[in-house]
Amino acid sequence: TAELTFDPKLLEISREGQAILERYQDPANPPVTALERITAAYAKADQAIFRKKILDESVLQMQASLANRVPTEALALRAGLLARFPQFEKQPAIKEVLTGALEMATKVVTVNNTDVPAKIEGPEKRWPTPTTLVFNTRTRTDETSDGTWVLARAPESLFGIDAITGEPLWQQGIGPDSPLLPQRTGTGGGTLLTYNTRFNRLEACEAQSAKTTWVQPLARPIAGQPMIYEGQMFVACNNQSIYRVSIDTGLISAEVKFPQKLSTQPVLLKDQARLVVAGEANLLYQLMLRPFEIER
Repeated sequence: TAELTFDPKLLEISREGQAILERYQDPANPPVTALERITAAYAKADQAIFRKKILDESVLQMQASLANRVPTEALALRAGLLARFPQFEKQPAIKEVLTGALEMATKVVTVNNTDVPAKIEGPEKRWPTPTTLVFNTRTRTDETSDGTWVLARAPESLFGIDAITGEPLWQQGIGPDSPLLPQRTGTGGGTLLTYNTRFNRLEACEAQSAKTTWVQPLARPIAGQPMIYEGQMFVACNNQSIYRVSIDTGLISAEVKFPQKLSTQPVLLKDQARLVVAGEANLLYQLMLRPFEIER
């Protein structure tokens, strides 16, 4: 039948048969039931042929994407097709495309282990002398500072505030809408890590004085809060890369480049030996920490 063979020529034969039946029918006893069955079967076969045509054309497009080494495009085409025809998910051709796209998505990930040292002294900061209105209440005015302080964040700056007197000790510019929450790391939390959106760079400074210890310019803005583990910061940027950055020196020791933009920062798995990160094309990548490379 046309429904099983997907042959549109058989639909023409069906139409001709229906026309003959209607032409020579007995007016006193028309074959209503037979005509209804022919009409329903024709519509069902026509839909099957249409779906098969869409499937074949889509598979060809996906295969072309894989031939051009663009697995994310093949996955996007597959997702669009299944949104229209969920029943195609079990088709062998669709399964084959999915397997090939996932394999290629791993192969096109590249690793660059070229070291990129940080700058020990950053460029002159273009910030005015801090002027801050502070509402300060104290139970006693004769208390003196004991050296402890707290961190306060304003729209474009960080401030070190004396925990006893409430006085601002220093200001560190971070630019507008910095996605990185300041991180106190190192011995006793003596290092403060920040991300400066105005200059698009990671910065480390002494937590007590905000004196810059290193700055590391980045190719593109970061995509959110980095993951920190064992003295390394793993930073996903909007240039489709994850950088491994030393907290102590700011050295970029590795870059993993993906074939699509990343929608999350890396997440450390329970085994503490692997990271996962999500791409915009609904694809999760798993990376090993040692060596720092794609696993699947």
